[in-house]
Amino acid sequence: MEGWRDGFESWKVPPTLCFLKASLTHVAKIPRDGIFNLNPAVPFVRPDIVDQHWVLFQSFMSASHFISTAIITALGDILGLEGPARFENCHREDAPSNCALGMNKYPKRSATDCNLGHNAHTDVGSITLLFCSEWGLQVLSPKTGKWAYVAPLSGYAIVNVADSLRFLSGNRLRSCLHRVVPYAGCEQRTRYSFAYFLRPDRDTIFRDLEGNEWTAQKWQERKYVNFRETHSKQRMSSLQTGQTGVLGLWDQCNGISA
Repeated sequence: MEGWRDGFESWKVPPTLCFLKASLTHVAKIPRDGIFNLNPAVPFVRPDIVDQHWVLFQSFMSASHFISTAIITALGDILGLEGPARFENCHREDAPSNCALGMNKYPKRSATDCNLGHNAHTDVGSITLLFCSEWGLQVLSPKTGKWAYVAPLSGYAIVNVADSLRFLSGNRLRSCLHRVVPYAGCEQRTRYSFAYFLRPDRDTIFRDLEGNEWTAQKWQERKYVNFRETHSKQRMSSLQTGQTGVLGLWDQCNGISA
C-alpha cells in the first residue's frame, strides 16, 4: 500500500542446496551452476534447524516439486498444448532453474510500526504452492476489483499462477495479484508461511505484457530489483503487478481500503 514498506523476514532453500550433503556450509562449495551465483568468498551458514530436519526438508521439497509439476502438466492438457509449447519443456529436471522453498515470518505489529506485511505483487515463476495457518493473505478479485482474504484451511495448500506461466501461456493464464496485510484481531500474533516456488529453466525465453523479451533468469533479477524501488518507480511498469494499465491499477492495489 502507498507509503508502507514490506515488513517480513524470508529465507529460501533452493533444491541445489537442499540436496547437497549436510556438511556443506559455504557458497564456495556449491556448484557454479547452482542457485545463488554469489561471491564464493562469502560464507553461507545454514540454520541448525535445516540440518536437524534434513530428511524433512528433502521430502517436503521433493513432494512440492512433484505436485507443482503435475499442475503445469494438467494445465497444458486443459489448454490443448502440444510439442514444444508444453510447459514441461521449460521445466526440465536436468536444467538449472531458480526453484526454491521460501519460509516467511511476519512479526507482530506495534501501534507505530510503518511496515505492513507484503505489498501487492505477482510472483516471479510458474506455480507457487503456499502453506499457511494464519489469516493475512489477500487477492484482488478480477470480478469486483476489491481485495478479499483467502481463508487458511488445514491440510490444504493455496496455488498461485505466477508471471512466467502467464507469459508462457500467451496470457491465457493470469498471474495472481496478492498481498499480505494484518487481519483484524491478529495484529499481535506472528504469522508464518511456507511457499514452494516452481520456476522455469533459467534460459527460458518469453515476452512480457509490454512486448519486451526476457529470459526467466533476467525477469527474476529485474523484478527483485523492482521490489526494492520506490512506489513512484514501481508504478511506471508492469513488473510489480504483472498487469497492463499500470497507473490506474497501482492506485487501486495500494489504496488503504480492503
